This record gives sequence, C-alpha cells and structure tokens, in this order.
Amino acid sequence: MTVPKGNFIVEYVMSGVDEFWNRTCSPQVIKFSVYVTTVWVIYSIVLRFLKIGLWAYERIHLCRHFEELYKAVERNDTLKAHSILTNYPQYVNKFKNPEGYTPFMLACANANTSLVKVMLRCGADIQLKSINNNESPFYLAILYHIRNFNESDASCIRELFYAGADINEPGGKDSATPLQLAAYSGHTGLVKWLLSKQAKTDTCPCPFRLAKANKRFAAAALLASWMRNQARCIDY
Repeated sequence: MTVPKGNFIVEYVMSGVDEFWNRTCSPQVIKFSVYVTTVWVIYSIVLRFLKIGLWAYERIHLCRHFEELYKAVERNDTLKAHSILTNYPQYVNKFKNPEGYTPFMLACANANTSLVKVMLRCGADIQLKSINNNESPFYLAILYHIRNFNESDASCIRELFYAGADINEPGGKDSATPLQLAAYSGHTGLVKWLLSKQAKTDTCPCPFRLAKANKRFAAAALLASWMRNQARCIDY
C-alpha cells in the first residue's frame, strides 16, 4: 500500500509496527517461545501420566481391599470384615464378578447375623438381587436354613425381616417365594415362622400343594391349618 508522503502519523505508526514485528520475530524470541511451548507440553504430558498412575494405584489399592473383604466374609471372619468395612463401607453393596454377589449377600447366605448387623449399619441394600440367580439377601438367608436343616438360630432372617426385607418376594431361577421353598423342603420351622409374619399362601403353585406333592406332610398340615383359620376369619 502506498502511504502519502505528507501523512506523518501513518508513517510513524507503520514504522512502529515494523519495528515491533522485527523484534517479535527475532531468532531469540522465536527460540524462547519454542522453549516455553516445549516445557509446557512436557509438563502437561507428565501431569497427565501422573494422574493416570494415581488413578490406577487407587483402583488396584481399592480392589485389593474389596477382595480381602469378600474373602473374609466367605470365611465368616467377622473381625476382619468389620475392620475393612470401617474404612471402606461402600464395598458392602459392590458386586463381585463372576460370582454376582455383594459381600452383604454373601453374609446373608452364610446366615452370619453379627456381620449382617454391621453391614446394615454400613448401608447394606436389602433390595439388591444377585446378578446370575436373582436372589435377594432374605432369599439367600432362607436358602441357608433349608440347606442346614438342623440350624435353630434364625436370628439372621429375623434381622433382615425387621430391616424391611420383603418376605414374599420371589427369587432364584424358579422365581419361588421363601414360603414355597420352605414348604417344598418340608422345613416346618421356617413355614411356621413365615406364616406368623403373614407370608402369602395364595401364590402359584400353592405352598400347601407343593408340600403335599413332595410328601412333606407336617409342613402341609401346618399350611392347611393356617389356611382354614384364615378362611374362618374371612367368613366371620
């Protein structure tokens, strides 16, 4: 662009711009800019890797403690499990794969009442179900008593019941209710307890028919008596 000779202001400004450009684009300035940019890029990369490393360390550290908790619950090591839960209460509802159970579910499956109490205080979720078999904590506790027929301590299922567990919720691959399981296995103690807590008898298949078909006559008699009394109450 041609600048008029008489326009001194424009000439002065243009000369200032040229001088600034020459200084800015000098080799020293360019070298310094490249140095600063390089340092910043290296710093950003190192910081990124440090963050990734810290995240990985925390994940490994936390996974180790979760594994220790799960193993302690499996062994019924209440003291060890309680010690870990004191620092990591969030693990109580964490699922372990491929098993598909939480530590709380495992404690219920072992009918470990003292550990169940601790976990309930840690925020254990009684509504969660196992990933593979659709079993609730209460359902797992019922299964324990069915498999251990002579176990007389029913404090675990009582603890879960008073914590708000649904005693009529079906579970397992067959979607059976706790009363249906108890009737089918002929566990008269469980049948009596569940009936006392108003477990439903009008499910399909009928618990009475399950007990009778499987020749669990004592359980069938309990159920028949209960249903007759309920019918009288309704008629009355």
